[in-house]
Amino acid sequence: MRKLLFPIFALLLTFNLKAQVNLSSYTVGGEQKQVLINAKDDGSYTLYIDMGSADKIHKDVGISVNSETHKELLLALTKAKKKFSEWTKVAKENNVTDLYKKMDFSVRVNCFFMYYDKWKFDYDKILDFHFMVYSSGGKTKYALILSTGELASSENEYMTMDGISSIFMTTESIQGFMDSISIEKVNSFMSKPKTEDLFK
Repeated sequence: MRKLLFPIFALLLTFNLKAQVNLSSYTVGGEQKQVLINAKDDGSYTLYIDMGSADKIHKDVGISVNSETHKELLLALTKAKKKFSEWTKVAKENNVTDLYKKMDFSVRVNCFFMYYDKWKFDYDKILDFHFMVYSSGGKTKYALILSTGELASSENEYMTMDGISSIFMTTESIQGFMDSISIEKVNSFMSKPKTEDLFK
C-alpha cells in the first residue's frame, strides 16, 4: 500500500498543498487506485484520481478535477455506464465479437504523469469513452475504456507518454469508480470537523 500511495502523495507535495488526504480507492484492471482530495476553507476542492496507464514505461498517471468540473466528470461517467450496459446487451443479442466504438461524448480534465522521476502536467485534455468487444480465451468480453491519447508536459512538448487507458469490464466496476469520487463522498469528507477544531 505504501508503494501505491507514494506517487500521488509526491504529486501533492509538488503542488505544496496544505491539506491533502486519501478520500477513497477503487479497483481497475486488477489494481487498486487512490483518490485524494485537497479541500480549502471556502468549500472548494480538487480531486486527484489515479488512472490506468497506456504507456509501458510511464505507469503513474491520473486526472484532476475541481469543485466546478467534478459534476461534469460524473455526468459523463453516468452516460458512459448507461451506454456500456445498452451496447453490451445489443452485442450479446447480435453475437458481436469484435468491435471498438467511440461514444459520442467526452469530458475535459487536467492530467498529471510521472516522467521518469518528475511529475509533469498536461492541462485541459479530452477524456474519451470507448466501447470494446473482443475475444479472449474462447470467451467474448466487453469493456468500457477511458482514454486521453498522448500526454505532453506543459513545460516541454517533447516529454510525452502514451496517456490514460482505464479499462472497466462490468457495470459494477464502473459504479465502484463513480462511488469512489461521488459528490456524497466529498460532502461526507467536507462535513467532518478538522482535527484542530476537536481540541478547543
